[in-house]
Amino acid sequence: MGYNRHDAVLVTTLFMSEQAQAQIDEFRESMPENFRHLLVGPVMSPVNGWITFVLLPDGSKEGWTDSDIGDDLRSRFIALMGEWVPNTSAVEVTYGSDYQSDHDGNATVAVHRPGGKG
Repeated sequence: MGYNRHDAVLVTTLFMSEQAQAQIDEFRESMPENFRHLLVGPVMSPVNGWITFVLLPDGSKEGWTDSDIGDDLRSRFIALMGEWVPNTSAVEVTYGSDYQSDHDGNATVAVHRPGGKG
């Protein structure tokens, strides 16, 4: 039957070319229509011009088709940002619901530097 686990990706960078933005727009259009609103951004910070995107949780139970689609989208989005956006920092966050009770209420965070150095 599966269990609920919320997975999200946050990506922040200081610079993004028009070509990179076009790639992100293309990625968004390639997403299933009912998933597109889950990709938020670009949002520019009020100080120093940092640019952030968030790929929100899909809401599906683990092992369901929609969860697998969400997993694939998150993985592809991190890879895309690493390929097209320099000095990208990304985190994948897992938290909440049934997952929380199975893991003592702790969230997990995986840090990625797909377009960075180190």
